[in-house]
Amino acid sequence: MSRREGPRGRWSALYQSAVLGLSAAIIIGTWVFATYVFQAAIARPGGVSLGLEAIGQVLGAAAPHGPAASELPGLVGTPTPTVGALVSPSPVAAPSTTATVQVSPTVTPDVRFYDPARAKTLLAQAQTSIGSQPSDFVANVTLAAQRINNRPIAPGATFSFNSAAGPYSTDQGYRNVAAIDGRPTGGVPTIEGGITQVSTTLFQAAFWSGLKIVERHTHPYWLDRLNAGSTAQRGLDAYVDYPSSDLRFQNTTGDWVRIEASVQSGSVSVSIFGTDPGWSVNPEIGAPTGVVQPSPTQTVRTDPSLPPGQQFNVFPGASGFDVDVQRTVTRQGQIVDRYGVVERYRAMPGIVVVGEQPTPTPTPAPTDTPQPASPSQNGAGPTHLAGLDPTAFVMPDGRIRVPDLVSLPEDEAQRVITAVGLQTTYANYQGPGDVPSGVLNSVAVGHVLSQSPAPGTEVLRGTTIYIAVRRQ
Repeated sequence: MSRREGPRGRWSALYQSAVLGLSAAIIIGTWVFATYVFQAAIARPGGVSLGLEAIGQVLGAAAPHGPAASELPGLVGTPTPTVGALVSPSPVAAPSTTATVQVSPTVTPDVRFYDPARAKTLLAQAQTSIGSQPSDFVANVTLAAQRINNRPIAPGATFSFNSAAGPYSTDQGYRNVAAIDGRPTGGVPTIEGGITQVSTTLFQAAFWSGLKIVERHTHPYWLDRLNAGSTAQRGLDAYVDYPSSDLRFQNTTGDWVRIEASVQSGSVSVSIFGTDPGWSVNPEIGAPTGVVQPSPTQTVRTDPSLPPGQQFNVFPGASGFDVDVQRTVTRQGQIVDRYGVVERYRAMPGIVVVGEQPTPTPTPAPTDTPQPASPSQNGAGPTHLAGLDPTAFVMPDGRIRVPDLVSLPEDEAQRVITAVGLQTTYANYQGPGDVPSGVLNSVAVGHVLSQSPAPGTEVLRGTTIYIAVRRQ
C-alpha cells in the first residue's frame, strides 16, 4: 500500500508548493502595485514609506492583535503613539512655492526692446499758448513738434532737442518769420521763429516728470507766451540755438518713455508717457524778485523786405527779474535727483521794425576834391542822435564806417546803429566780475561799455553791431 501512495504523495507536495508560490507572487505583486499607487497619490518625498505604512495599517487591521498596552508590564498608563500622528505634519506651503516660480518670468519685462504697450502711464504733461502769431511762426512750431512727436527714449539714454528738431534753417523746412537779429540767409531765429516755444514746453513736461535735466539754457528775456500751466508760472523755459545751445535730459525711469507733441487751438502740448517709476516730484519755484521795468523808448530796427516807412511791432517789451527754480525727486524717502538754478532775465524795451529808407547819395561839386574824414566821420568820439548825419558814415563804395558807441545810453546807441544803416541785436549786459572795475566804472549804469566791430571799421551795410552794456 505504501508503494502505491508514494508517487501520489510527491505530486501532492509539488501541487501545494506551486499553489503557495503563486499565492506569494500574487501577494508581492499586489504589494508593489499598492506602493506605486500610494506614491503617485502622495506625490512628494517620503511617499514610498508612507505607502508602506498605509499598507501596514490595512494588513494590520485584518491580522490578529496582540495584548493591549495595559496588559504589558511597565507600560500601564503610558499612551501609545498612533499612526495618525506620524502622517499629520504634512507641509502645506510646497504648492505655493511652485506657483511663484511659474509666474516670476512675466513680472520683469525685457527693457532692451521698446514696447509701446508698456509706455502707457502719463508721467507729465505741459501746455503753452502761442497766442496770435504769424502763419510762418505757427508753421515752425508745428514742424518742430512733429519732429519730436512719438519719440521713444531708451532707459538710461539722453534725449537731445537739437538732434531731433534741428538744424533750424530754411533748408530743413523752417520759415523765416522776421530775420531781425543779423542771422545769415537761410538761418531761422529760434525765438522769433517759434522753435523755443516747443523746446520750452518739452522742458516743462520733463521737469514735472522728474527726468534728469542734463543741459538747459534760459532765454535772455522773458516772454509771457512761455508761462507754464494755469498759474502762469515764470522761469520754466528752455532756449535752444543749433548747434551751441541745446535741451537735453536723461531717461532715468528704468524703462522706455515716449514723447508726444501736438499743436492745436493756439497752443502747444507735450506729454511724456512711460511706466510708473514710483517716485515723487517736489518742485519749489520762487516768485520773481528784483523786478526791473523796461525802457519806455522802443528799439527801432530796419528790415529791407518792408516797404520804405512801413513799420510793425515785433516785441512789446519785457520786465527783468530773478527767479529761483528748485526740484527734488524722491523714491521711498530716498533722493533720486536734485535740480536747482537761480535764473536772471533782463529787461528789454519794445522792438519796432521799419522799412529801410533809401539813403540819398551826395552829389559833390565838380571842383570838390576828397578831404580827410573828420573825427565824427571815422567814428572817433561819441555820436549822439542830436545833429546826426547818417550820410557822413557812408563810404564812396557804399560801405559804412562804424560809429563810436561807447558811453552812449543803450537805447540811443541802438538807434544810432540803425540810423546809419547797420543792424543791431540784443545787448550783452556786464557787471562786477565780468570786466575789470576800471573799465566798468568808466561809464554810467545802462551805458555802452564796448562794441564790436570797433569804431571806424568799414563794414557792409546791414552788418550787425554787438554792444556790451553796464548792468550795475
